[in-house]
Amino acid sequence: MDVNQIFAVSSIVNGITAIAYGSTVLIGGGRKKLSNIIFFIFTVMIAIWSAGYYFWLNAETYVNARFWVGIIAFAATYLPILLYHWVTIILKLKRKGILIIGYGLSMICSVFVFSDLYVSDLIEISGFHYWPQAGVVYIFFMGVIFSGLLLLGTIDTARIALGKNVYHYKHRMMAKWILVVYFLIWIVGITNIPLWFGIEILPYGNFLVFLYVLILSYVAFQYNVMHIRSALILLIINFIIIEALVDLVLANTMAELIFGIFTVIVLIFFSFLLMKTFNWEVNRKDELQVMTDKLARANSELRKLDNAKSEFISIASHQLRTPLTAIKGYISLILEGSYGKIDLKLRDALNKVYLSNERLIQLVEDLLNISRIESGRLEYKFDFYRMEDLVDELYDTFVLRARDKGLELVVKKPHKALPPIEMDYSKIREVISNLIDNAIKYTEKGTVTVIIEKHFNTIRVTIADTGIGVPKELIDQLFEKFSRGKDTSRLHAEGTGLGLYVGRNLVDAHHGRVWVESAGSGQGSKFIVDLPLEQPRDVPHHGTLEEFSIEKNEYRPKKK
Repeated sequence: MDVNQIFAVSSIVNGITAIAYGSTVLIGGGRKKLSNIIFFIFTVMIAIWSAGYYFWLNAETYVNARFWVGIIAFAATYLPILLYHWVTIILKLKRKGILIIGYGLSMICSVFVFSDLYVSDLIEISGFHYWPQAGVVYIFFMGVIFSGLLLLGTIDTARIALGKNVYHYKHRMMAKWILVVYFLIWIVGITNIPLWFGIEILPYGNFLVFLYVLILSYVAFQYNVMHIRSALILLIINFIIIEALVDLVLANTMAELIFGIFTVIVLIFFSFLLMKTFNWEVNRKDELQVMTDKLARANSELRKLDNAKSEFISIASHQLRTPLTAIKGYISLILEGSYGKIDLKLRDALNKVYLSNERLIQLVEDLLNISRIESGRLEYKFDFYRMEDLVDELYDTFVLRARDKGLELVVKKPHKALPPIEMDYSKIREVISNLIDNAIKYTEKGTVTVIIEKHFNTIRVTIADTGIGVPKELIDQLFEKFSRGKDTSRLHAEGTGLGLYVGRNLVDAHHGRVWVESAGSGQGSKFIVDLPLEQPRDVPHHGTLEEFSIEKNEYRPKKK
């Protein structure tokens, strides 16, 4: 293979690479973007330059060689200004005056490419049969336009690539890659120019043309934020179509020509469908990613607002609890007669004030508990206690209330004493107390039964009533914040729906479980609390713990 054939093959590689990548950027990056249009025209000029190079090297006559040299010169005349124009868009440079002058001078030079003023003669040199010799216009083009635009482009890109404290990281990275391309173009120019003046040297720089097409395409992909898979698929499609077009051009018979046309049409059609489908999927994925990011940001903002809300509730509740406690104290003193005797009518009014104040105190306590639970600041003081003792204490508290309402409060305990369990006594007392209180509130007649039993490895407390029951569709919502039963407001309008939510969280902290069972409205309900006999090791203990010795029937310090 002689030198002509070697450079002819390299020109084919350069041309196919240029048109494939150029069309990929134009189609994949957006046909309406000026940067993509300029880049595509730039790669088309490289393809024309490469095609002219190929046919010139294979020309058998002086006239044919002279024509193809003119085609090469025409394409080469516009390459520097097109590249510089694209670089100014990519790097956001304002060079309107230079671009107008550059395009104007390039157009003037292109008028002379087929004349002796551009190419004075064709001679045999360094193994090439018809290598062109420089004319006056060529010297002007290379000395002023080519060198000037390359020098400006090199300076601009170097300034951005090295300006760490001024330019965005993305622009600096793109400028660095473009700077590499300018370096390669300088090599191509330096290895080509001597032959135009009769100096024997092989233009090895021409082998690098496809490299700076690849690098500039990578920068274009980054600038257009093109999906890499979409770009690769489109690139492969373009290579296949270009190969089919080359086969079409080189067809020797009518049958090959018809088959080639059919093949190109089919490839273009199915390529269009493939890219349309793929781009639709990519766009949907990008839209989902954008929505996910927005939701994540919104969720973060909501979390901040929720934390602020919890903090506000905590502060407000603390401020409210002090005067409410003082009101409760003074009303108690008045009812006890500490400030003198009061008549029956005033006593009745004060009792109502006292009960309303109690409800406010309970509401404030619930709000405080919610705030502490959601912010992770609710502390637990674990120790070993008997569930029977806790329920007996609550029985004494609620038995009179139940009787006043005409209800029977029953406690069922096993004959054999149950083992004590590790728990925060006040927290579990609050849970069971709230469940018994609700059972009494929402039962008009009948019985409220509290059952204590050992169930596998848990102590189970069941509060069963013959009250209004819970509709099946509301059972899953009952332990949510501010959730209340369907008919609760009829019997107890002052409820807030916070007690069960707080209770569930307190039981969860003990690694237990609380749930409700009901056959439906008007058929009563069962609220069941399961607490483990042995707490998991990750339970947050506070203070000194003791363990119960069944053999000695006493508490003793827990072994570490």
